[in-house]
Amino acid sequence: PEVEDTPEAARLETGAGIYFDNCAACHAADQSGVPYFFAPLSTSNKVHAEDPSSAIRIILGGARAQPTDTSPSMLAMPPFSWKLSDAQIADLLTYLRGTGDRRAGPISASQVAEMRDYLAEEEH
Repeated sequence: PEVEDTPEAARLETGAGIYFDNCAACHAADQSGVPYFFAPLSTSNKVHAEDPSSAIRIILGGARAQPTDTSPSMLAMPPFSWKLSDAQIADLLTYLRGTGDRRAGPISASQVAEMRDYLAEEEH
């Protein structure tokens, strides 16, 4: 018997495809990231938090590392709100949260839509 919050295999497969097409080039195929450059997603507190708001917000709006004296680079993750639908982002996060050593529950498209609406309101 399946655990109630175990995502369906199809969602994990879809999410894996979205990850490899959009994320693996920077965050590595195994989600380990690149030290000092790209965050490891397999151990990310944002990805695996009970409240997925931060992870959804970063995928929708992108993120920029703040330059410091020791790390002056202005590396940035682009926003994916223009490219990925709510369902695609939900499947991507469900894949990231449902694989590897750390596990967290699946994400729904409505959770992503809610954040997308919130960010759109924030812009006005």
